[in-house]
Amino acid sequence: MKLGIYYIATSNYKMGFEHFRKNIHLFAPHLEKEVVVLSDGLEEWNDKEENGVKYKVHYIRHHVWPIITLFKMKYILDFKDNSYDYVCYFNGNLQYNPQYRIYFDWEKLNVSRHTFSDANDKYDGNKFESVSKDSVAYIDKYYQYIHGGLFFGKASIVYKMCEDVSNMVEIDLKNNIIPQWHDESYLNKWCVENEHLVAPKRKLIAYQEFNIDYPFSIIETILKDRRL
Repeated sequence: MKLGIYYIATSNYKMGFEHFRKNIHLFAPHLEKEVVVLSDGLEEWNDKEENGVKYKVHYIRHHVWPIITLFKMKYILDFKDNSYDYVCYFNGNLQYNPQYRIYFDWEKLNVSRHTFSDANDKYDGNKFESVSKDSVAYIDKYYQYIHGGLFFGKASIVYKMCEDVSNMVEIDLKNNIIPQWHDESYLNKWCVENEHLVAPKRKLIAYQEFNIDYPFSIIETILKDRRL
């Protein structure tokens, strides 16, 4: 079984690549892994292999914020590969924690609940989101707000989500609407509407440092001006 890992890193996000590579071979050890690097650099890694992980590099232009993140799902679809049984997306500033050993439900879409969700796992995402009711990303009920920097699962589900999100982006742009959190806003909307396809939402990302309870950590070496 084959896992395609999409790693998008343009501008200053490229400096996270060496940290990403460090442990990625330990993630999902039961699967053959191929990393699809979408970047405005890192071309020296095209057709390379390291620790049993194969790398492909495709050029994408770095655009100003929020265009580069708004079209995240479109970039993934531009390089869709039907040979993948499972698909994973990594933000350019995430690193896998090799100490994590909890089983994932690979047959569904796995997403990470955001840190500000309360103890009851209920949060009025719209208070954080500020989406116009005219946006297709608007959600009219309480829900667990999720992080947009990581998702993975069965390829058919991930690609379907990317297609649906890309269509939502297009609809809103035609009406001059961009939600506050861009691709993350649409990802939240999709997960609310397709709850049966989403694995139980957990906190999968540690925001300070590696923690045994979290499989991924945000890399603090990324410069604060990474959005430029």
